[in-house]
Amino acid sequence: MLDTSRDGTWTTRLTPDQIRLCEAVLGERLTSCGYELAGAVRPDPAELLRYRRVEVPRRAARAKRRTLDRLARVREPGPVACRPVTG
Repeated sequence: MLDTSRDGTWTTRLTPDQIRLCEAVLGERLTSCGYELAGAVRPDPAELLRYRRVEVPRRAARAKRRTLDRLARVREPGPVACRPVTG
């Protein structure tokens, strides 16, 4: 059973600036998961730009890590062939 006692407490734990940024960046995802938005006004373009300057390199690093992991898995040697013991 889900505990809904903490539902919506993020609005009291985040600052109004943080709420504006979260709703601007994650608004569609929040509503698709059934969350109601607080209706905050859109953040300043400078605030969104600061967020993107951090988010874009992190996203690129995550994609690079994922690609390198996949490449390492492809390059791994296959299982060792079983050789019967004669004797």
